[in-house]
Amino acid sequence: LLYAMGTPLLFRSAFLNQNALLTHLVLGTYIVIAGLRPRHAGPVPRHALLLAGLLMGYGLVCDYSAAPLVLAFGAWLLWLHRQGGWGSLVAAGTWYTIGVLPMIALVFWYQQAAFGSPWFPAQRYMPATEYSVVGWNGFSLPTGTLLRANLFDVRFGLLAFCPFLLLGVFAPAVTGDRSDPPRSDRWWFLIVGAALLVFSSANQFATLQWNTGVRYMVPLTPLLFLATRPVRRMLPRPFSWGLIALSVLVSMAVSMWREDVVASLRLLFTSGPTLPVLTTLQRMASAYPALQTGEALPALVVIGYLVALVLLWRRDLRPATT
Repeated sequence: LLYAMGTPLLFRSAFLNQNALLTHLVLGTYIVIAGLRPRHAGPVPRHALLLAGLLMGYGLVCDYSAAPLVLAFGAWLLWLHRQGGWGSLVAAGTWYTIGVLPMIALVFWYQQAAFGSPWFPAQRYMPATEYSVVGWNGFSLPTGTLLRANLFDVRFGLLAFCPFLLLGVFAPAVTGDRSDPPRSDRWWFLIVGAALLVFSSANQFATLQWNTGVRYMVPLTPLLFLATRPVRRMLPRPFSWGLIALSVLVSMAVSMWREDVVASLRLLFTSGPTLPVLTTLQRMASAYPALQTGEALPALVVIGYLVALVLLWRRDLRPATT
């Protein structure tokens, strides 16, 4: 429940967007590698290597921000097979790559069909913008501004949108129990997160997240969430629950009001709770006079009521069969 309501997944669920799907793929990949129950770090079966490659490869189909995740999970799998010698390393890398390659081929096919070339990102074919002319189609060395902003900016920073996830950063230093991810996994959570952060901070288009809210760093959410468990258990309960309550409050506020963290909290306390659909309709009002004056509200209420009646009594509305 906390994962669904107290993390940026609730905020991103209002968008038909690939970043939330990539987040689910990251969680699925970790489950494939580690299993549903914690296990000691060790070799991964072939079928799990193949499936992990397919999931991460499909993440690349969803969004090119999965590129660092594909590499980081691949390095993680090689590390798990390090004690088996070169044969084990080559076999693990081969099975993982076999899973990834069909998805890379699908990306190349799509780009060839859409843009006439499989090799370049879509930004190459867009009209020049402030960011597309920086570096290589908008990619440059990571900037300090984006490194900080992707984590702490109140407009789109991951930890600003979910302060509770900050606990996961300290997970490798904490002794967990048998129900927690192994310490080595918790180190790899941070390595995967660092790879995603560096990539997202090299992508100058990340600056445009002020218009969408937290986005590029959302796929790190499930790994940091799992990492928080041993830290949360070690902390004083009032502090831990206070941080959780703050994260849930922020999640609710930004999901309702669709503004940055500070503005959303202010609106929540001054204007009260609302529904995201009402926020959207309010912003659309200037284009629809009926919405602006409130004339359409009675009609919308009546239509909604009739739809609810049809859904509730649809069986009774069907003709009886003999």
